[in-house]
Amino acid sequence: MVEWERVVADKDISTVRRIRISDTETDREIRNMSPLSVLLSESERLRVLDLLLFQRTRE
Repeated sequence: MVEWERVVADKDISTVRRIRISDTETDREIRNMSPLSVLLSESERLRVLDLLLFQRTRE
């Protein structure tokens, strides 16, 4: 959870993108620890992240 807190605090969009598509063990673990993972299915969670990324790139 600390990794997600750092990514969010840094507003590090490139890291979010990397984590989202990467197949490394570390990034899979980070995705599994996502605060959204308990509330949404994987496809729903990815859709939310896509929307957030899209909105960030337009700011």
